[in-house]
Amino acid sequence: MAATATRALRLGSLSFCYLTIAALVVAVILAYENQFLDWFLASFPDRMTFATAGALTGVILGVVFFLAFPAAGLLSEERAVIDGFERMRAGAEPVVFVRHLFGSRAVREHHSRAGSVILALKEHVETCQTLGMRPLLGTTEVVEEFGTRLEALFARLAWARTLLVSLGLFGTIVGIVMAMTAQRDMPVTPEETKQYLFLLYHGMGVVYISAVLGWGGAIWLFLFEAVLQRQADEVSADFWKLTASFIMPVIQSDAFFKAQPEPS
Repeated sequence: MAATATRALRLGSLSFCYLTIAALVVAVILAYENQFLDWFLASFPDRMTFATAGALTGVILGVVFFLAFPAAGLLSEERAVIDGFERMRAGAEPVVFVRHLFGSRAVREHHSRAGSVILALKEHVETCQTLGMRPLLGTTEVVEEFGTRLEALFARLAWARTLLVSLGLFGTIVGIVMAMTAQRDMPVTPEETKQYLFLLYHGMGVVYISAVLGWGGAIWLFLFEAVLQRQADEVSADFWKLTASFIMPVIQSDAFFKAQPEPS
């Protein structure tokens, strides 16, 4: 109970996403009320700045809604499934608990990673019982299978973070080159001065947008990964404890081995 209460007080990955969206909404409202958007549009009116802002914003929104939110939701589902297994175990006899676990809805539907791993373990145990053999899988193999499925989440997030850093760096370099191009010939006439300032703002707008959105998005994703990693470590540790302390000793016991598997 104490561990559950402690987890409830910590910031989860899904809550991190919701807080980020709320903070962005507040920031946009404050920027609008303080006429920051009007100043930006007046200072950087060129199409390149708008195109850069639109492209990077689209990439960031895609990362948030198609990678971050699904990853956070999946891990929250894993947390809920394992907590359900823990509640099922509380006060139950070990053999009865494992029987109920193998026949539970989370295992039958196996939408979660934990449920699919337990289902594979159940099928292995039933096959071994049919052949008159002891289960061959150990705790390490079961937990490693669970951890391998979680690693795919972080691989996709790392790819997205690299993409944002690369886009931010590319946009910054392009903007600097554009700004330096404006300084090759110092303006003399008013028309040249206007063109000079246009090219200078043209490049600096791209630099600002690339730095804020590209690198800012990468930093946000880095922080999100840290929260997600902590949550994944907790889920993996609880799954290891459940498997090593309760499931594997039962399926290796004589009482469970001699009993016929109940139909699910």
